[in-house]
Amino acid sequence: MKNLYKEQVTFKAIMVIVIAFLLQACVYKCPGFSDDNIGWIPYTEGNSLHYTDGENVMEFEVIDFYKNPPSSFRGLTMDYWCGEEGYYRTNKVSFYYINERYSYGMGNGYGMKVQITDDDVFLFDIWSANANIEELTTKTDSMEIRFRSDTIIGNQKYNNVFKISKTKMKDSERISWIIKAKDKGIVQFYDRKSEKTWTLH
Repeated sequence: MKNLYKEQVTFKAIMVIVIAFLLQACVYKCPGFSDDNIGWIPYTEGNSLHYTDGENVMEFEVIDFYKNPPSSFRGLTMDYWCGEEGYYRTNKVSFYYINERYSYGMGNGYGMKVQITDDDVFLFDIWSANANIEELTTKTDSMEIRFRSDTIIGNQKYNNVFKISKTKMKDSERISWIIKAKDKGIVQFYDRKSEKTWTLH
């Protein structure tokens, strides 16, 4: 009986040691925000952005920037997932500011969230930019998302371009559509209340 008890105690002790070893040995490392995706949030603190409506110029300054750093996790898990998240945000000029947030693997796929005013938010996926597609149009309940591999606005050529148009708008919303390009951010947006198109220059 004593031998059986000793065997059980010894077995439990060995299992505790083995589990403790495995917990320390299993290290999951995430590289942090990828340089390949920095083009979706192309500005950092101190950068200036200028927009014109053809007569007037608005100047924004980037006042906040973030990209998630490398991280690690010790333990036993079968579904540890490395996500990416980053954003930049400008100061406010009149009604407007630029807040672009990119996230991947954070529960919403390849997602962009763009905010131009307190009431104007655009949410859309950017997977099509990685799929070697020349052009694609998709729709949600309230938006139309058009992707083009390249386009020209004025005399400027842009690559990996999305035009997101609202098909339903609340009274408080001003911005009918935006155009976003990788490496350049928001290159154009339209304010329906002032009837002005603002273009990056």
